Amino acid sequence: SKSIMLWLLSLAACLLLNANADTLQEWKVSISDSSSSPFYHFWDQSVGSGHAALMLREDWRAWLKQGVDHIGFQYVRGHGILDDDVGSVNGINDYSFINIDKIYQHLLSINVKPYVEISFMPDAFASGNATICHYKGNKTPPKDYNVWGNFIQQWVQHLVDQFGIDEVSTWYFEVWNEPFGKTFWDGTFQQYYELYNYTALAIKSVSDKLRVGGPAQCCVVPSWLDGFLNYTFTNALPIDFVSWHSYPNTKASLASFVTDEIVPLQQVVQKYNTKYGVNLPVYISEWSSTCCAPQSGYDDEYNAAYLIYVAMYFQQTIYPQQADSMIKWMSYWSISDVFEEGGFNSNEFNGLYGMQTIRGIPKPAFRAMQLLNTFGGNVSFETSIMTQNNVNETVIVYALKNANAANRYSVFVANFNSAALPIQSFDISVYVNNGNNANKLSQVSMYRIDAEHTNPIVAWKNMSSPVYPNQKQLQSINATSQLVEISNVDWKQVNSSTVQINFNIPVYGVVVLDLQYS
Repeated sequence: SKSIMLWLLSLAACLLLNANADTLQEWKVSISDSSSSPFYHFWDQSVGSGHAALMLREDWRAWLKQGVDHIGFQYVRGHGILDDDVGSVNGINDYSFINIDKIYQHLLSINVKPYVEISFMPDAFASGNATICHYKGNKTPPKDYNVWGNFIQQWVQHLVDQFGIDEVSTWYFEVWNEPFGKTFWDGTFQQYYELYNYTALAIKSVSDKLRVGGPAQCCVVPSWLDGFLNYTFTNALPIDFVSWHSYPNTKASLASFVTDEIVPLQQVVQKYNTKYGVNLPVYISEWSSTCCAPQSGYDDEYNAAYLIYVAMYFQQTIYPQQADSMIKWMSYWSISDVFEEGGFNSNEFNGLYGMQTIRGIPKPAFRAMQLLNTFGGNVSFETSIMTQNNVNETVIVYALKNANAANRYSVFVANFNSAALPIQSFDISVYVNNGNNANKLSQVSMYRIDAEHTNPIVAWKNMSSPVYPNQKQLQSINATSQLVEISNVDWKQVNSSTVQINFNIPVYGVVVLDLQYS
């Protein structure tokens, strides 16, 4: 009957409204000096790399330069500066530093400083044959710590003679890589402590201005860090910083990553800062969305959404005091897939850590950091959700002052959750009230990263995933990696100071709005 039909239509309309209510999020952004806060760029100060011999390659250098130009990296860290393939040690007291000099000269020529990871053991010094990675970095302790210490002193003195104390004192000297747990170090904890002892004292014998620290361990086990710091302070050894590696677990929330890994790290360091009246900073010298390769998220939109999300989330949880927080910065691992830990892989996309492919095509993670560099200044504004449906708090929205223009602001939006946890797409309405500018909004541009935008792995797969793409294929893949300005944006002026902007944010999606007032 007609009444039943009307009832069914009414019910369908109600269900549709409820569905829309579940998936529509409304956010308020207040651009005003009175509601502004500092926005600390913890992600762009350093980046990781494959082992040091790769730094002599032309392609590796080109891809690092792309990162410097588009993201602004200031330091680079890589394994194996003392490996035999770099060629600094021919034998005891037979040393050649020319390749190390070439590596560091090039870095400085593009305004990047070395973050020096002191590894691995030259065969001439090694106590055994155990190695790590395809390039066979020797991971055994030295057979004679005095010989090791004398070598370190000669090498560091050479660096000071070559580059000057004013320059080298701005570098970091980190003793080894992940020495606890047997993966990168075949000795005992005590043998690593001895290695740190001889290394730190040798460096400081050249100049007390030089910075040394460690232990560059992965995954917080408080007793490991406590044991290292206890040895260091008990023996009055020099230490200028603590370094650590942090990778979230894809099966756990970011909140648990902070409480289970970051907080225990801070607590151990603070224990010794308080006990000995010091103020040791912490550098996360390796960091990404998860560990370890291969992971599909390294290649696609997952890492991009992660980076845009944590750029604000970590402001609130790890960097509440901004640059004065204990953890100074986090170094993304790594710059490109010119990478040899497991041997070279010719596939353009193979789940490796790099933010660029082996042939230099920027992945979504690269573009995410590029967006932060291009549109993200050092000032953020108050943002709040008006609806109560941010399921699992996967959506984050924040507004930043554009550092390059007086009347320009940016709204960053990311939809992220750890890979094994639930996530859904949302329709978003952002209401932007600009109390700083009497002018009206004249232009809104949008940039997207998601499964359909700025995602070159899709184009590569559509070509049947060629192992060796030809130049025409590479050009096509690279074209899909570009950030595309979208000018057809759904927005309207609500009143004299407020605009409403509408869009959808898909799973692992990124939206950046460029707002220009005139």
